[in-house]
Amino acid sequence: MSHKAKILAVDDDNHLLNGMLRILKNAGHEVLGAKNGQGCMKILEEYEPDLILLDVILPDEDGFELCKQIKSAPRFSETYVILLSSLRTSSEAQANGLEIGADGYIARPISNKELLARVDAMLRLKAAQTEVKIRSQQNEAIAESGQLALSGTDIPTLTRHIIELISQTMKAEYLGFFKFIKHKSVFSLEYGMGWESDNLEINIDEAKGKGYDFLLYTPLSFNFGDNILHNMDIPDPFAEYDISSGVNIVVKDHAKIYGILGLYYTQKREFTRNDLNFLQSVANVLASAIERKQMEDEILDERERLAVTLRSIGDGVIATDLDCKVVLMNGIAEKLTGWKTEEAVGKELDDIFHIKSENQRDVCDNPVYEVIETGKIVNVFENTILISKDGTERIVADSGAPIFHNDGSLVGVVLVFRDVTEKLKLEKEIQKVERLESIGVLAGGIAHDFNNYLAGILGNISLASYYIESNKSTEKALDRLTKAERASISAQSLTKRLLTFSKGGLPIKQNIYINDLLEESVNLALSGSNVSPVYYLTDDIWSIEADPGQIQQVMSNLTINAKQAMPDGGIFKVFTENIELKGDHDLPLENDRYIKISLQDEGIGIPEQYIDKIFEPYFTTKQTGSGLGLAVCYSIIKNHKGYMEVESQVNKGTTFNIYLPATEIV
Repeated sequence: MSHKAKILAVDDDNHLLNGMLRILKNAGHEVLGAKNGQGCMKILEEYEPDLILLDVILPDEDGFELCKQIKSAPRFSETYVILLSSLRTSSEAQANGLEIGADGYIARPISNKELLARVDAMLRLKAAQTEVKIRSQQNEAIAESGQLALSGTDIPTLTRHIIELISQTMKAEYLGFFKFIKHKSVFSLEYGMGWESDNLEINIDEAKGKGYDFLLYTPLSFNFGDNILHNMDIPDPFAEYDISSGVNIVVKDHAKIYGILGLYYTQKREFTRNDLNFLQSVANVLASAIERKQMEDEILDERERLAVTLRSIGDGVIATDLDCKVVLMNGIAEKLTGWKTEEAVGKELDDIFHIKSENQRDVCDNPVYEVIETGKIVNVFENTILISKDGTERIVADSGAPIFHNDGSLVGVVLVFRDVTEKLKLEKEIQKVERLESIGVLAGGIAHDFNNYLAGILGNISLASYYIESNKSTEKALDRLTKAERASISAQSLTKRLLTFSKGGLPIKQNIYINDLLEESVNLALSGSNVSPVYYLTDDIWSIEADPGQIQQVMSNLTINAKQAMPDGGIFKVFTENIELKGDHDLPLENDRYIKISLQDEGIGIPEQYIDKIFEPYFTTKQTGSGLGLAVCYSIIKNHKGYMEVESQVNKGTTFNIYLPATEIV
């Protein structure tokens, strides 16, 4: 006898029924008996036999119908039924029995030996079919878990699914994945089924001391009381679950342990080689998925660190491969070139980073080519123009550096570049302002001195004319003196024009939107400094009639003064708002609509004794100053029919308020 089974015998003949039960029990089977159909169904309410021996003729029900009823129940779909009969033994009767679902048909009389042989054969067939079915389920489970892993399913979801697949195929009472937490030296239940608590941990050292060695790192099956493992004490917390048998499969990749798949039973169970192979296969799937996820996380972490670094760099960065194709760009590079990273990756660098000489206006060789050829860093000076995707031209300074592999081989080039357009423009503006300041000081000095000379000439000529008239001199002499006086008056007019030039000249007005001009002027003046502008600009600011060049000169001068007042850096606040003056107010302005511009720094401030003098020509507290800057600003605003005032506290900062007449609401 190769298989011990649970068998139910149903026969209304006590002699035959007791004989079958005695023979089967002596053969080692677990047996129950019933004398009719009603008794059979009552037993089946709580009992699931492997095999039913069913007489086809019963006092209360036809055996064929009872067989059909049993086989139609899903609960007994895998239970074998053998029909028995001493009367209905014809081939037709046997065929009818098999057609309704019976698995076999025995015609009586039959010897005890033949009965046992037929039962044993049927049980072997059932065991083989069950094994095939289980094996098929296990193969499907392996394939399904593998597909989930390859599809990128997250590890918790994959773990739960594998546990559910094991539960379906192995029918374990307790099972789970115990994650290895190295720094705590424990295996902790990550996901399981059947346990009363989710906080299940097994301490490695305690488990080893009790013989339950989770560090064998090989499949371990056990039956307590058998000879597989001797003197085994189950470590806490397993002891409270009355576990009698089980298997542990280590989830690992090479020498790296991720955890253990464990399934346990309160009854003794043997584990076949197929069982162990199945469990090892799904454990390998889980291990591979965990390893891949850890590698992906490491790559993502590295990419994120790289992305954070690139985003924090104030210069444009483009990385290429050895074929000069774009591999990576940062946000500044996107802004300067006009290309998004997703658009640029894979394209030729020349298509993205299109440069030409500022002087000759011809196409330049890209520094990346020289880096690839020489393997050395290449710098490009500030005479190169970068043409963006939309045609915008910017002057850039750039450099290329090689990217080497760990083995020292060249694998690519990184190009770093920055926009120096504003820097160069600012330098030119500073030079221009310095030249204008020099001319203004010169013109002012000449005009001042020349005016003194003319005053003396006019006085002397007037006296000469008086003396001549008194002495009744000739008309010719008087005519000459009259012409000299007219020439002196013309010279005096010239000095007035020179003084006007030195203070800014008359404005050439046009309609302007002050917010844009403000941002452009302030950004230009603060470019490259450690002072940061913050704008509080009214979106619906009114427009004004003004000379944009002169207004820009005012804003530039005031911003430069603020920057010099904050040598250690700080915040420079710029405000605009619409003001409608009505009724009584303290401003020397007419009741009308104005825009108000406020420029506020956090600098050293202006001492109180100097406040009333700062707009005077030639007054300055700077050793290198001409004393004309604020005077020119004040003159320009006044020529625009506006007003300029200052508020300041020492070591707290200075605010310049400028009022300009508005024209219309935009």
